[in-house]
Amino acid sequence: PEPEPEPEPEPVANNDDLAGRFGWLASGNLFADNGNGADQATGDDAIVITAIDGQDVVFNTAMTLDSGASVVVQENGDFTYDQGSAFTALAEGEMVMDTFEYSIANSQGVAASAVVTVELGEVADSVEVSAIEALYQMAFDREADAEGLEYWSGIRNEGSSLFEVADYFLASEEFVSAHGDNLGDDDFLMLLYDNTFDRAPDAEGLEYWSEVLGAEQAGQGDVMAYFASSDEIHSKYLAEGFIFA
Repeated sequence: PEPEPEPEPEPVANNDDLAGRFGWLASGNLFADNGNGADQATGDDAIVITAIDGQDVVFNTAMTLDSGASVVVQENGDFTYDQGSAFTALAEGEMVMDTFEYSIANSQGVAASAVVTVELGEVADSVEVSAIEALYQMAFDREADAEGLEYWSGIRNEGSSLFEVADYFLASEEFVSAHGDNLGDDDFLMLLYDNTFDRAPDAEGLEYWSEVLGAEQAGQGDVMAYFASSDEIHSKYLAEGFIFA
């Protein structure tokens, strides 16, 4: 009798531990080493993400998790987590943890799964800036008015994602009257960097986001929401004496 073929080696999916600010997007890469080692393929084989919380993955699309939060996953493993209205506001010093599972597979269909744990914490301070306020600055180059902030915070609390709110801002009369309803990607990125960081885009950043928009991996509203979770904008507000709610 012929010998039994050796079983296909399994890829390795390692658990991920991430931390974020309550009310803000958290981002990372599922394949990367997030505290427990990077995911590994077998030999020269490639691995792909196949499922999120038991659902077949749909890339570049907000997928609702069991907790009620959502996650947008890219084919390269990059993801953005949006808690939405899944959790109630935290008291000072409190933390909340959310988890979701993802599955990977190699070209032979051999699969492995791991769990992502996202820890969200409130920060004690007397002056807070919300994600909605950051979007006002990005889209309109101004501070949020009280009425608008209350309205959009309510929309967010009802379950709309930050990506959806960003799209609403870009379709608003205020934005369209200032920039038209068909702003080119390059002009949009120049505007976004100027309004957000008070500077022109660096060459590497401009190239990256131009490719993302050009390949239709994300829309302009998505990019604006991604900026809201960037380390640079967090550092900018912290340097000005603000924290995020």
